[in-house]
Amino acid sequence: MSPDAGNAQVRFDVIGRAWGLYQRQLGMWIAISALVLIVGAILSSPNFALALFSEGGSAFRVDPLSFAVNLVTGTLMLIVAAAVFYAALQQIREGTLRLEALGEVTPVLGKVVVAAFIEMLLTSIGYTLFIVPGLVVSGLLMFALPLVVDQKLDPLDAIRRSFEMLKSQWLMATLFFVAVSILRFVGFLLCGVGAIFTLPFYFLSVTLLYDDFVRGAAEPQ
Repeated sequence: MSPDAGNAQVRFDVIGRAWGLYQRQLGMWIAISALVLIVGAILSSPNFALALFSEGGSAFRVDPLSFAVNLVTGTLMLIVAAAVFYAALQQIREGTLRLEALGEVTPVLGKVVVAAFIEMLLTSIGYTLFIVPGLVVSGLLMFALPLVVDQKLDPLDAIRRSFEMLKSQWLMATLFFVAVSILRFVGFLLCGVGAIFTLPFYFLSVTLLYDDFVRGAAEPQ
């Protein structure tokens, strides 16, 4: 696959497509979201609502201990996210969302751990630099974990490939990341319970956009 994405563009209409996929597998997505929230609560309690899939968003404080704790917590949550990205990709390509798909990333778990740590480190540093750089980095690296679980790329290759795929559209990628992140966190306003219903939009939207880019890169130029 070419490092760029052919004619693929960052498109916000994938959010609407995500809604359609969500409706088809509503019960399963609710179950997966509940599982993710339980894991998040265990790993990040009592501040898991701020740290959950923040990709550095909770690492605003620069004291070493807080930074290290958020780095570890965020890395663990990104590992969980990688499994959900894989399950979402299977639904997009096979038409069925399977709970057991979460465990099918085991063969590349080592790569996922390293990629998650690197992504969390880079985004955490970005967020400590007045937040905006962190949002940009988060947007540019949002395909890194899907690339690892889908194409089994080595961590550094996945980070580089995600950057190459999105760098020409860095502003749109950043805005897209912000938009789906807002949708993701809306549920936390309802005592956290609503996140069960909003988390799937984040995973499905990012995965649909990733799949569009992968198919775009595969098309003849």
